[in-house]
Amino acid sequence: MQTNAYVLETVLCGYTNFLLSCLTDAPLNRINRPIQIAMTTAYVVAFLVGLLGNALGIYIVKRKGIQKHVFFFLIVNLACADLLAIFAAMPYYIVYLYIENQWFGGLLGTISCKLIHFVFGVSVAASILTVLAMSCDRFVAVVLPLKISILNRPRISSCFIWVISILFFAIYLFIFNVTFEKSDRRYYCVVRWKNKAETRHVMKIFYVLVLLALYVIPLLILIAVHVIISLKLWRRKIPGCKTETNRLAAEKSKRKVAKLLIAIVVVFAVCWLPAHLMHLYSVFRPQQFKRIPVQWTLLAFWLCQANSSLNPILYVIMNEDFRKEFIKILKALFCSVQSEQFNSSRRKMQRESTKKSAF
Repeated sequence: MQTNAYVLETVLCGYTNFLLSCLTDAPLNRINRPIQIAMTTAYVVAFLVGLLGNALGIYIVKRKGIQKHVFFFLIVNLACADLLAIFAAMPYYIVYLYIENQWFGGLLGTISCKLIHFVFGVSVAASILTVLAMSCDRFVAVVLPLKISILNRPRISSCFIWVISILFFAIYLFIFNVTFEKSDRRYYCVVRWKNKAETRHVMKIFYVLVLLALYVIPLLILIAVHVIISLKLWRRKIPGCKTETNRLAAEKSKRKVAKLLIAIVVVFAVCWLPAHLMHLYSVFRPQQFKRIPVQWTLLAFWLCQANSSLNPILYVIMNEDFRKEFIKILKALFCSVQSEQFNSSRRKMQRESTKKSAF
């Protein structure tokens, strides 16, 4: 794809990921049609999967009445954060593919510019912190079962997660603004902090802080916690007679736990690494960054957003109890649809029979 000196900075400018910034006053360069269609399809799929998975996760927890349990309360918290990210961001991302970072002026334009970035940033931070809380809850349950933790008070831990997330991204309410470009007489929602040089300097610091606080440190904690949990489960002695049946059942259970824990770490790392690298590359090596094809930049940011759709698969569907409830709900919906179709056909046949009798 042909790009000029402005294209990729323009992409970053409008592509409102929770880390994205805009450092250019350049005119727009349209994304070509094949990329628009491919990315639109990817977003629609991620939106539907995330909406269905997270909504069903909340419904199942409420239906089973187990929301008072710390782990399941955090599942609801995670699902709420992911739903907020999905509704606050994904529809706009699809629109962006066609009009990029164009905005509208006035007070409403300024407020919406700030809020759409702020809300998505808060939801992503809350999602990551909730994953950490869930892992720590499992750590306490497996390694330190007799210890009392703040995690045993899910409402307090949930409030703590959201307060920290709001404070961390409060800066977005100040740095995102709507500007009017005289060259093309259009409004743009961009990051603006005094001047361009100062903006780039501020974003360098912010990107490094976000990389450490929302990727490197959480990833190291997740790896350490899950390694300790896995080792603890592997070394735990089986109570009762050590028969072959007990041994095979224990090994099967350990493999399931190990697969889930590995999936948690791998999916988190894979989904977020490309976006973080793109952000750092864009501010520390801007000239080299401009040579990256725009489709790879878009794909990297879509991948980190898709994490909100993958979370319910990892934390809900991969859980045996939730999987059974999920299948039960789908069967009920399928039977309901079939029943409605049957009743509709029956009513139609009755109406036709009535008409024939009248004649």
